[in-house]
Amino acid sequence: MDRMPTYARVLAAGLLALTVLVAAPAPARSAGPVRPQSQTSQMAAGPSGAVISNADGRLELFALGPGGQIDHIWQHSPNGLWSTWQGVAGLPVGVSFFAFEIARNADGRLEVFALAESSSHLYHSWQVGAGGAWVPWQDTGQVLGVFDVAANPDGRLEIIGVGGGGTTGQIIHSWQLAPNSGWSGWSLLNSPPAFDVYQVQIAQNADGRLEVFVGRGDGLTMHAWQVALNSAWSNWGFLNLPPSRHFFAVGVNADGRLELFLPFDDALAHVWQTRPNGAWSGAAALFTYPDPGDDWYVFPAAGFNADGRVEVYVDLPDALYHVWQTAPNAGWGAPRQLDSADPTAIWGVGRNPDGRQEIFYATRSGGLGHRWQLSPNGAWSPFTFLG
Repeated sequence: MDRMPTYARVLAAGLLALTVLVAAPAPARSAGPVRPQSQTSQMAAGPSGAVISNADGRLELFALGPGGQIDHIWQHSPNGLWSTWQGVAGLPVGVSFFAFEIARNADGRLEVFALAESSSHLYHSWQVGAGGAWVPWQDTGQVLGVFDVAANPDGRLEIIGVGGGGTTGQIIHSWQLAPNSGWSGWSLLNSPPAFDVYQVQIAQNADGRLEVFVGRGDGLTMHAWQVALNSAWSNWGFLNLPPSRHFFAVGVNADGRLELFLPFDDALAHVWQTRPNGAWSGAAALFTYPDPGDDWYVFPAAGFNADGRVEVYVDLPDALYHVWQTAPNAGWGAPRQLDSADPTAIWGVGRNPDGRQEIFYATRSGGLGHRWQLSPNGAWSPFTFLG
């Protein structure tokens, strides 16, 4: 297959706006034990790419293209072959985008939210119908910094981000007034003080309540959660983690417990809920990098297998590694190399309707491609360019 256009410039420019999410096909955002990523994109490590599941299970990959346009490519059928790249709605006159998120409305229509490079205004475009054409980009008029979007259990989308643009400000949010409908005004999320923020990620608890995680410039990780379904939010608290300025990923165990994976310069650490919807553990090391002491900037991604085991991917400078649970909700095996192609960024991990995981990542040679499990819970295909 031919290589796609190189997104190297955008990869470098987009790091400040990275968010990390996970994607899995399911109606109303989950299947079985709640998987909090079912209706939102997974921007895992790649600041310029995200993968999401359509309502029928087909994976769709979005990327920041040359000139700040958002391009996408999709499976023609569930578990199937891929289309060619196309632009989303074209660019508004005089606008280029530098960061974006994707979500799926309750009726199955995808919606893209993007930040304009010059103004930090939040724009959005959505499909006219599920799998259909896109409306022209609409400027919301809101100046926003790093942000995330997720679906409430009732299907209403909610955006949480840094007000005022950039990375320093207070956390604000806006939500759909009804599923597939218009939006509320913007308000403070429990009036936290203004601080430097480098990442915002929303996940969903086993009972459906949203929980938001915020990576601060001082390395601390904050979180807040809805006190009831589709409802108000708690006060802010801190996870029991040492400071780290690396980007984190959130996964979901088979029993619904959330688990957060945070890199440090020499090891990947994790914390987890001790019971579904419950309190969090202290930090523990998941694995040490092959050359500890190197100042590696690591981007993790979390997916899950057909049998419920969580699997984590890490793009170290020498290779792409993965590590997985030995059984659902259980301990972890030893990390292994998945690819020695010197990857630059993981752009997303999706799961096909038949349960096979599929990972998308860029290489230093300038190409974007993917690998997929040959069978559910099984071995992996070779790397193939998407073009």
